[in-house]
Amino acid sequence: MAQVVVRNVSKVHVSIKGEPLLALHGVSFQVEDNEFFSIVGPSGCGKTTLLNLLAGFEMPTRGELLVGGQTIREPGWPQAKAAARAGAA
Repeated sequence: MAQVVVRNVSKVHVSIKGEPLLALHGVSFQVEDNEFFSIVGPSGCGKTTLLNLLAGFEMPTRGELLVGGQTIREPGWPQAKAAARAGAA
């Protein structure tokens, strides 16, 4: 079973002017047991947004995130431990 699953995740923030800001669109990947992964890209491409979603600090606008087989709904120790085992820490 994959330790981290990101399936068709999109995140839209709302600007202070009330305009939608697309941070992530249709992101999908999975990390298997004992794999290491990193998130790289230019400034403003959504790296921090993705990490906040994986940590449970934010919820996706669309899609699904699982850590250790459990859907991420809020911050929690089980998610942090499973992400660390998968090399996300």
